[in-house]
Amino acid sequence: MKRKLLDTLICPACLPQEFPLDIDSSGEDENEILEGVLKCPKCMRSFPIESGIAFLDPSCDIVPAENKYELDEVVSSYLWSHYADLFDDVQASNAYREWAEKMNSHSGI
Repeated sequence: MKRKLLDTLICPACLPQEFPLDIDSSGEDENEILEGVLKCPKCMRSFPIESGIAFLDPSCDIVPAENKYELDEVVSSYLWSHYADLFDDVQASNAYREWAEKMNSHSGI
């Protein structure tokens, strides 16, 4: 992002009011800001600058949403249900092995 654009950038989330964005740069060269964050002093929203591109979409949530399938409880449950029998867990079920044995082998999907 060209450094000279900083004077003209306003917060897209605060429109129609115009609040200039503050810069917190973590990488730049002579005329370009390569990495950093643009921050609105009014609404406190942040907009990233990555590889010289400022992402100013006010409808995007900058913080990535948590993937519910990657929670510790879900991963633990998944791993236990699929692999507990390998560790001779007394509570392990043979259900997956039994289901696999009931399937008829065939070609294709």
